[in-house]
Amino acid sequence: MNSTKPLVSISCITYNHAKYIRDAIESFLMQKTNFTYEILIHDDASTDGTENIIREYKKKYPDIIKPLYETENQWSKGIRGSAVFNFPRALGKYIAMCEGDDYWTDPYKLQKQVGFLEINEEYGLVHGDCNFYFEEKKRWEYNANKNLTNNNPVFSKEDIFYQLIDASYKVRTATVVFRKELLKKIKPNDLNFLMGDTPLWLDFSLITRFKYFDEVFAVYRITSESASRTNNRVKQLRFSLSMAEMRIYYTNKYGYPINQKLKTRYNGTLLAYKLLDMDYKEVYPLIEPSAYQRLKFKALKRTFLRPLLLAEYMVANYLSATRKHIAKMLNPTPNSVVPTKPPC
Repeated sequence: MNSTKPLVSISCITYNHAKYIRDAIESFLMQKTNFTYEILIHDDASTDGTENIIREYKKKYPDIIKPLYETENQWSKGIRGSAVFNFPRALGKYIAMCEGDDYWTDPYKLQKQVGFLEINEEYGLVHGDCNFYFEEKKRWEYNANKNLTNNNPVFSKEDIFYQLIDASYKVRTATVVFRKELLKKIKPNDLNFLMGDTPLWLDFSLITRFKYFDEVFAVYRITSESASRTNNRVKQLRFSLSMAEMRIYYTNKYGYPINQKLKTRYNGTLLAYKLLDMDYKEVYPLIEPSAYQRLKFKALKRTFLRPLLLAEYMVANYLSATRKHIAKMLNPTPNSVVPTKPPC
């Protein structure tokens, strides 16, 4: 690579990823391209030695790796995401994304995706499939998008917007490359959400076309260390509730009606979360709740009824998990296996 202006800026956000960050950086450096790229790494005040590893790579590749180190954790202050720390300093025409605990698997990922964008001006974002690696269980799940609508034809921007809202179409962040100029065209939000990427895809979906590559480009690690990938039920519900709130916000933002699937998802998640955190002040009230949901919401405020409601929730949760387990046993899938060696 030479010193010319990079065509692509790789954005990597990391925090306490000392066990994983080498895999991410090495997967960036292995890219075989006919263009230059830069690697923007934002370390959010890691305490486990992540910063030392980044500095080691910066010393080896001073013209490519461009780190930013925090002395105080910004996520805890509600300041988060590539949009804040990496996008403003990106020099590339295109931005690729990958968090510090994930990594790319295809050395031609950038070449394929950028090559497509260079000759297809009507497309602004490209993405692909990925594999999941469950860190604690040492288990793989291949082709994470296999049951989604990603390969189906999209006939209008409303189609993909609603598929993103319903989560039937998913954009895996670690597989994304998009045109940086799109950032200037989106309307700013007046609410913050726990996730920073899905709002971006919803904004982009209404101003450009998406191209899905049915190829595995990355590995997502599923750990218990983050808000979106956690085994803690309270954190899971809080993240799911924020996702539902974000989807309601976006349908309102662009003047679309809230569909029944989203209403059901929001009402159920809000009731479940308020059962575990009564002090939480909901962003939106229940949307067209059933008589039972209205009754349950009122019952949540009565201390003596909470044990009964909690027991109902635990039983329902157990039954749901049991049904999923039985279905998995009856219909084993070759896409979920235990590996014989680590993921790298």
